[in-house]
Amino acid sequence: MKKILTSFLLMAMIAGCVQQGPTEAAKPEEPPVVEQPEKPVEQEKPEEIKYVKKIDENKDWVYFDEPLVYNYELSDYEAMAVTYYNENNMLNIEMPIINIDLSNIKTLNQSITNQLYKAYETVSYYDNKKTVATYAMSRTRYYIADDILSVETRTVLIYGEEEVQINVYNIDLTTGEILRNADLLSRYDLDFAKVEKQLVQALSDQNISICELHEGYSQVIDRPCYFDDAIKIDEKSLLMLNNQNQLVCIMKNYYCEDNTQGYPYAKTETELIIKSL
Repeated sequence: MKKILTSFLLMAMIAGCVQQGPTEAAKPEEPPVVEQPEKPVEQEKPEEIKYVKKIDENKDWVYFDEPLVYNYELSDYEAMAVTYYNENNMLNIEMPIINIDLSNIKTLNQSITNQLYKAYETVSYYDNKKTVATYAMSRTRYYIADDILSVETRTVLIYGEEEVQINVYNIDLTTGEILRNADLLSRYDLDFAKVEKQLVQALSDQNISICELHEGYSQVIDRPCYFDDAIKIDEKSLLMLNNQNQLVCIMKNYYCEDNTQGYPYAKTETELIIKSL
């Protein structure tokens, strides 16, 4: 009996071992890791520079009213003047309007208009008198560089003698401020003294020096040269930005070779580069 019980227990143990499953449940396979592309870093957009409001948004920063034009019979001298200045009529004065809707610029526009009307009236007066040869021409050029609008008006008057009137205006397009020369130069780490030295050096590089008048001939100029006041830089100096992104000085009282006026050397203006931006 004891043997039978032992055999029965042994068979039960074996059966239990056969039915017992694995001790650990089978782990499911993990899905493959898919690398996600890195999110591109957003570039900071440059801050948009806002300019002042225009008077007329459909027009450029400088536009023109009807010019003052007056045609009349030319004398021989006047005909020469027309040929020299490459004009088809004797009196042709452009009337520029700076296209900025601010009170200070509107005041400036009125001042420019008054100056040009005065030139027109001056030449018209002498023409009506028929006492001297008369001629008038005005042209305007303007450029934008470094958020600055530079405007130059140049008027040539002939009423017995020649007179050239040049005016320059520099305007910050972000504020509408009319810049003084000192303010303009300070933006480029310059001042009056530094610019004067640069002008002297630029002229020296071209072998141009101060004029030396010969004894007994107070107005005889026999070589390219300039007088002291030509390089004097102050608030009246003609400084502007040009279409090549350069800060320049329009230097007056400068003499260069010019046979068109019947003299070996004639008084004129020259434009010298102060700084490339």
